[in-house]
Amino acid sequence: MRPEQPYDAGLIDYLLIVGTAVVLAIPLILRVYRRRFDVFEPLTLASFALLLLFVARPLYDFLAGYQWLGYDNPLDWRGALLITFIGVVAFEIGYHMPVSRRLAARLPRPPQDSDGQASLVLAAALTVAAAGAVLTVGYLKGGLGLLFANRAEATRFVPPFVAEAFLVALPATLLFLAAAVRRRRRTVALLALIPAGVILLMAIPAGNRRYLLPLLLALVTFAYLVRGRRPPLVPIAVSVVLVLLLVINPLRDARTGDISYPEATLESVRNPHTALESLLRAGDTSMIETMALEMPVLGDEVPYRYGLELVGDTILAPIPRQVWPDKPQKTSTLLIDHFYGTAEGGGCIVHCPSFAFFGEAAADFGLVSVALISALFGLLLATGYQYLLQHQGALLAQVAFASGLWLAFQPWEAGMSMITHSFILTVLPVAAVGLLARRRDRAIRVSRRAVGSAT
Repeated sequence: MRPEQPYDAGLIDYLLIVGTAVVLAIPLILRVYRRRFDVFEPLTLASFALLLLFVARPLYDFLAGYQWLGYDNPLDWRGALLITFIGVVAFEIGYHMPVSRRLAARLPRPPQDSDGQASLVLAAALTVAAAGAVLTVGYLKGGLGLLFANRAEATRFVPPFVAEAFLVALPATLLFLAAAVRRRRRTVALLALIPAGVILLMAIPAGNRRYLLPLLLALVTFAYLVRGRRPPLVPIAVSVVLVLLLVINPLRDARTGDISYPEATLESVRNPHTALESLLRAGDTSMIETMALEMPVLGDEVPYRYGLELVGDTILAPIPRQVWPDKPQKTSTLLIDHFYGTAEGGGCIVHCPSFAFFGEAAADFGLVSVALISALFGLLLATGYQYLLQHQGALLAQVAFASGLWLAFQPWEAGMSMITHSFILTVLPVAAVGLLARRRDRAIRVSRRAVGSAT
C-alpha cells in the first residue's frame, strides 16, 4: 500500500467546514449572551466533540497536508464534509425541538430514596456484577493477566457489550456517593472507591481512555450537581488541558507497550506544545478521514443497509455473536473487511478505523438517514437534560444524568452502538434503583395505612 497524495481542498470544502463550525457555535454563543450557558448541558460536550473531530481535524489535515490512512484508494472528502454538515444541522434541530420538555415531563418522577437504602443495595449489587464481568472477560481472553494487556499483545476476541459490562461500576460509584449524601456518612462514600477501582484497573494498564474519561466526567458532574453549582470557565479550560496532558495523550502512547504510563505522562508534561498536534494526528480523531474512505464505496461495493444498521446498533446491539452467530454484521465491519480484511470473529488485520456516528448513520439511506438519526439523537439528549432541569433536587436524577453524560461525546467518535451499550450499562441501572425505591416507598405507605386502620 502506498499513501494517496494529500487532498487539495477547495473553496467548497472550507465553506462546509466553516458552516459546520458556525452551526455548532451559534447556540453556545447565544447561551453565553443570555447567561444560560451550562457546561454540563449535553449540547456543550457534543459541540466540543464535533468541533474537534469535524472542524479542527479536517482543517489540520488540509493545512498540514496530513493523512492518517495510508491507503491507495479515492477519498471523498467533500462527501464526508457534506454528510457532517447535514448531520450537525439535523442534530441541532432535533436538540432544540420544544417537544423534549414534554417528553421529559412524561417520564416517571424520580423517587426520593430518603435514607439512601435503595442506592446502597443496588450499588453493592452492581459492584459485584462489575467484578463478575471482569472475571468473565478475563476467562474469555484466555487468562486474567490478559485483561491488562496493551494493544500490541494479541488476545481472544470478546464481544464489545460483554467486554464493557464492567462499566456498571460507574453508576455503582455514584450510587454509593448518593447514599452517603442521604445518610450524611462519609464512611459510606469510601465504598465508592471499590467500583471506581474496578474501572481504573481496566483503564490504566491497557491504556483505555474510553473507560477513564467517563468516570472522571461523572464524578465531577455529580459533585457540582449535588451542590447546585457549575464550575467557572477558566477552571474548565485548565481541566481540559490537564486531561489532554495527563490522561489522553499518555494513555494513547502507553497502550502499545512501547512506553509505560508514568513515562508517557512525564514526556507529555515536558512537551505540552505538541499535545494538541499529537491529538490531531492520531487515529482517535480521524473520523472525517475514515468517512471520506467510506463514501466512494457506500451504496456500491458496500450496499446500503436500509434500516438494518440502526436496528443492529440499538435492538440487536447487546446480543453477543456467540449467542447469535448469524447476527447481521455492522457496516463498520463490512467496510473494514472491504478495505483491509478481518480476522475470524471480526478482529482487524491491519487497520481498525472507526466510521463514527455520521458514517454509520449514512449506511442505511445515505443523507436521509444521517439527518433523521442525528435529529433523533439530538432530541434524546435534550430530553435527558430537560429531565434533569425538571428534577434538579432529586439525587437519582443527578446520578442518572452524570452517569450518562459521556453519551454526548463518545458516539461521535465510536459509533451508534455505543449509545445503546452505554445507556444500558450506565443509565438503566439507576432507573432500576428508582424502581426499587418506588416499590419500597409504596410498601411503606401500605404498611402505615394498615397500622392506622388497625388502631
